[in-house]
Amino acid sequence: MKPAGIKYFAVAIQIILLGACAPQATPSPVSTEPATPPLVSIDLAGPKMEVGSTFLYADGTVLVAIPGGIFTMGGGGPDNFIHPINVSDFWIYSTKVTNQQYSYCVALGLCTPPLKADNPAYTDLYHANEPMVGVTYDQATAYCSFVHARLPTEAEWEKTARGPDGNIYPWGDGAPTCDLLNYGICVGNTTPVTKYLAGQSYYHAFDMEGNALEWVADRYQADYYTSAPTDDPAGPEKGRDRVVRSSAFNSGGDQTPSFIRFHSSPDTHRDNLGFRCVVDDPTYFAAFCNYPATYGTDGIGGGATGSQPQVDCPNVSIDQEPTCSDTNKPLTHVHFLGPWNSHSQPVSCTQMSANLVDYDCTESGGLTICYDCKVTLGSPPLCPNGYSYDETSHDCLPIAAGAGECLAGFTQSDTESGGQCCAFT
Repeated sequence: MKPAGIKYFAVAIQIILLGACAPQATPSPVSTEPATPPLVSIDLAGPKMEVGSTFLYADGTVLVAIPGGIFTMGGGGPDNFIHPINVSDFWIYSTKVTNQQYSYCVALGLCTPPLKADNPAYTDLYHANEPMVGVTYDQATAYCSFVHARLPTEAEWEKTARGPDGNIYPWGDGAPTCDLLNYGICVGNTTPVTKYLAGQSYYHAFDMEGNALEWVADRYQADYYTSAPTDDPAGPEKGRDRVVRSSAFNSGGDQTPSFIRFHSSPDTHRDNLGFRCVVDDPTYFAAFCNYPATYGTDGIGGGATGSQPQVDCPNVSIDQEPTCSDTNKPLTHVHFLGPWNSHSQPVSCTQMSANLVDYDCTESGGLTICYDCKVTLGSPPLCPNGYSYDETSHDCLPIAAGAGECLAGFTQSDTESGGQCCAFT
C-alpha cells in the first residue's frame, strides 16, 4: 500500500509560564529554588547500551538505546510475513524530529523548508514541539546528516516500535485508544511529540504509532522479506519507492499495527509525513556547556509528574474605547489600571499621562503591558543523564566533558576539567 494513495477515513521539555496581558504579557518569573538533588553518575566511556538508557543529543533530542538481538518482524500480510531478524545495537531518537529542530537547520541554510501548505506553522513557537511534516525523503536524510545521523532501516524502526517480543503495537497488544496515540478522529492534527506517555514503546520511544508517518531508509520491494538477510537487513539495492512506517493523526485504527508497511515515491511530501533519526555514535558531539533544568517532570522528554510548579499572576484591568484625534483619524484610548509592578511597551501608541496609564493607539498598532508572575517550585530540578544541577547558575552542567565536535551554530569551549563543551553562539 502507498500512503499517497490511502484515504484516511478516520516538536526538550519546557515549563511554559502563562500570565495575563493587555493585549499580551511577557511574565518575568520569580522562583523559589528547592533542594539540590544528588549528582548523577555517568560512564566516562559513553552511555550504556541497555534498555532504559538515554542520552541528550546535539539537537536537544533524547536518544534511547536499542540493544542488539533477535526480534519478531512482520505480521502475516502479503508483504510482511512473520520471521525472526537480528539487529545490532543502535541509538534512535525517542521522538519524531520536531518543527523546532528542523527549523534550526533551515535557519543555518543546511536544510530546505517545507511547502507552506504542508506545514504552515513549522516556525510557530506554539507548534515547536510537534512533528516536522511536509518533507521529502531527501529533506529527511539531509536533516539526519546535519546531526551526524541517518534514517533508521525498516528493521531498526520496527524493533524500536515492537520490542524484543514483537508486540502488535508499541504499548503492547491492546487495541488503540485516544489516550495511547494521536490517530483517527482523536485530535485532527499533529500534537506535541511527548504527549502520549502511555503509548511509549518497550524502549521508551514516543509516537512510534500515530501523529505522523515516518520515512525510513529502505527501498520498498513487496517480496523483500523472502530474500532479506537475517542480520541487519538494509532493504533491497534497487527500487523507486521508499518505505514509510508508523501512522498519522488521520489514520484509521486498522493502519496502526506496527508491522504494517507503506511506501511512497521519495519526492512525496504531505502534511502527515515526518521522520526520526538513528545515531551510530552518540558521543560524536561534545556535551552542552549548560542546559536548562526542568521541574515537575519524569525526565527530559517525559511528562508531568510529582509536585508541579505553582504560577501566580496578578489581575489586570484595562478599559478601552474608540476616539478621534485632532485630525479626525480613528484612535483607541486605553486606560490601564494595574497592577503596580507592570511596565508598558507601546508599539504605535502615544503615552497621554505621566503615570503610564493612558494611551492613544492607532488601529494598525498595539500596546503590550507586562508584569511579574511568581513561580513556586515544589520539586527538585532535574537534569538529563550526564549532567548535574549547579546551584550558582541554576543550570545543568556536564559531569564529565570530553572531546567532540559541535553542531553548526555552537562554538567549542574549554571546561574547568580540561574537556570541551558546546556553547550556543
